[in-house]
Amino acid sequence: MKKISYVVLAVTCLIFASNINAQGIAFQKITFAEAINKAKQENKLVFIDVYTTWCGPCKEIDANIFPVKKVGDYFNEHFVSIKIDAEKGEGIDLAKRYKVLGFPTLLFLNPDETEKKRIFGAVPNADFLINSAKKALEGGVDFMTFYEDYKKGNRDLKYIKELLAQGSLHLFGGINDPQKQQEFYGEIKEIAHWYFAIKDPKEMLNAEDFSFIKLFLEGPNNGHPVVEFVYDNYDAYKKLASVKELASYVLTTNNQSIHRASGEGDVAFRQYVEDINGRLKQAHLDSKVENPQSKGDSHTIMRYVGEGAYAMSQNDYDAYLDWSNKYSEYMASLEPQKYPSATVGNLLANIRYNEDAASLTKAQIERCHKLVVKELKSFPDDIRLIGNQGDLFALEGENDKAVVNYNKVIELSKGTRGEEHYKKAMAEKIEKLNVSPIKRS
Repeated sequence: MKKISYVVLAVTCLIFASNINAQGIAFQKITFAEAINKAKQENKLVFIDVYTTWCGPCKEIDANIFPVKKVGDYFNEHFVSIKIDAEKGEGIDLAKRYKVLGFPTLLFLNPDETEKKRIFGAVPNADFLINSAKKALEGGVDFMTFYEDYKKGNRDLKYIKELLAQGSLHLFGGINDPQKQQEFYGEIKEIAHWYFAIKDPKEMLNAEDFSFIKLFLEGPNNGHPVVEFVYDNYDAYKKLASVKELASYVLTTNNQSIHRASGEGDVAFRQYVEDINGRLKQAHLDSKVENPQSKGDSHTIMRYVGEGAYAMSQNDYDAYLDWSNKYSEYMASLEPQKYPSATVGNLLANIRYNEDAASLTKAQIERCHKLVVKELKSFPDDIRLIGNQGDLFALEGENDKAVVNYNKVIELSKGTRGEEHYKKAMAEKIEKLNVSPIKRS
């Protein structure tokens, strides 16, 4: 008798559990196109849960929000709901089309496939999701409403987060003019940096905030508390974002920080270089897996680049040439040279910028000559190399040879987009050759 009771109880529990799931959102196993057609026929909107299999918040919403009865009651009445894996099948193209920046992204679409609203990241509770859906049905709150409210003084962090989400969408989907897009990016970036300054970095360990970090804290930002938090919590962020995007962000930000610091004469660049084999090592290992075509040791490459730029910032041209030579030889050992070296061009640009042509010694000019001659053997018609060689002749006082090179640049540039630029620049250089040559030690 007890055995039968246990069986009845077990079956009852299974029926109860199935009813709970049935009470939630009825996600339909149909394609995007089929969902659109169904929405047109039933006069509904389309709701899409854009997720990935590795996304923690996606699983939380799926387990704790979507199955709630009142959520199901509302969504099943007003929406045709589907799930889309952003990394498989049609999900890859749909994620690009709707500019999905993080996961989960919940999309509310019209039957004509235009977007009405979206939600980034974790949903705190069922009421939040229902209220968001109601806003989508009612037309939602557009970006400019958020923006005007911000200018009036609204500084609630949840509100600002939604503003940044809407602003990101407006930036990529609502502005076609490049100039206006750039101006808008500057305005929204100021809001983002206020958000980063006020919010505790520990509270930014989520997919949506990481999408803001990637967008608004790009570039040389080592030392920024939020960027440092990402660096120090790399493994935790791997559970929230694609490894490819995360590793790329870490490498790019750190590399640009190396470039800026070394170029400004800040020795902090050396610590940034060492971080490649230290706290950022896993990001570099992951990047190699994601980009197997990349060659060379990142630490070696960035050390040569950083030390060369630092030497240049100190006007130590011999050291600059030494480090540049090491870099060139190392890169040549990895693959055939595809482009001419910019070593001499960068040095000449530096002395022109500092208006200090006399700082180069005769020995340094001769060394530069050898580098240019070597490069011209591989790239005989490269306009920049020929111009560099002309500049070196001019520094030595060999004006006739310099003029030959400058005229050759003008000739080679004919018919190119840079024709007028080179013609004007070379004419100015030829005119200046009337100045007495500089004496060298």
